[in-house]
Amino acid sequence: MAATLWGFASDFIGRKRALIISAIVSAVLAVPAYYVVYYSAVVRSVPLLVLGAFLMGWLSQWPWGLVPVYLSERFAMQRRGSGVGFGYSSGIFISA
Repeated sequence: MAATLWGFASDFIGRKRALIISAIVSAVLAVPAYYVVYYSAVVRSVPLLVLGAFLMGWLSQWPWGLVPVYLSERFAMQRRGSGVGFGYSSGIFISA
């Protein structure tokens, strides 16, 4: 849902700007989202855990949903398939 909504918003504000905004907001809110989940385990609160899990899912999906669209617009038509495939999967290549 986050990827779909932010992808729609990126049509109006631009792909690059939307990707930068989502990456910065996700980086800033990652630590508080972790502590919401951690605190929910300490106080044994299931609703707080669900809120934290939703927040973490939203923050991880938000910028990642823009990546395929942004990459497909960055590469020329002849190299689009390999460029998008490598760029989209580069996180897996680097971590492996």
